[in-house]
Amino acid sequence: EVMIDGVLDGAEVQTTSGPVGIERVANGVQVETISGQVRVSSIGGPLRVASKSGDVDARELGAGASAVTVGGNIRLHRVEGGPIEARAVSGEVEIEGVGRTAPIDVALETVSGIARLTDATGTVSMKTVSGAIAGSGLTIDRLAVKTVSGDVVVGLIAPFSGPLSAETVSGSLRVEVPSSASFRYRLVTMSGRLACEHPAADAEETSTMMSGTVGTDGGTVNGQTLSGDITVALVRPDRETTGRSEDQGPAR
Repeated sequence: EVMIDGVLDGAEVQTTSGPVGIERVANGVQVETISGQVRVSSIGGPLRVASKSGDVDARELGAGASAVTVGGNIRLHRVEGGPIEARAVSGEVEIEGVGRTAPIDVALETVSGIARLTDATGTVSMKTVSGAIAGSGLTIDRLAVKTVSGDVVVGLIAPFSGPLSAETVSGSLRVEVPSSASFRYRLVTMSGRLACEHPAADAEETSTMMSGTVGTDGGTVNGQTLSGDITVALVRPDRETTGRSEDQGPAR
């Protein structure tokens, strides 16, 4: 077991087994472990964690994070000040409360598990092979989500100006967009239902494709699946600000 609490400088830990706990470090933290849970909180510098078989739980990070695990889950909460990268092979990836003070880049990836992002602002990439993708409370510059066999549900709480792309081979896609947003959309499925709940000009529809323009200017929505439904859902104004958690504050 390794425990570190209250260090003005950075911290570096290498261990083969046992839990690792690190709190209140002013600068960066780096952890490498083969087996054991890693818990980190209140870090001023960048966090880097690599684990073979153990969960990673980190919160209140002030300069971004990179977390990689083979056989464990990754949970990151309240992260600011730098990019986030989280990759798991056989586990879930959950990130919550990021980019509150300034937009950041967020990348989630898992092979066989759920990728979940809640209350985030910035540029987002989410990928899975055999797992679902869930995003809510998002304020995005750009968004790219991709899965081979899984459903995708993404909810935005603010208008966007960049590209939003969602792809799955066998699964459904649902993108929730505020009523105040303007965007162009193109939805394609080989065997599924297509729907856009927003009033659209220049709407076109065939058995496998739907396109149109909502409002003026704005971003783009591209959705594609081989076997599944695609829906661009309308978020009412009273729901556009409900994605954030009230108890979440910026990292310190």
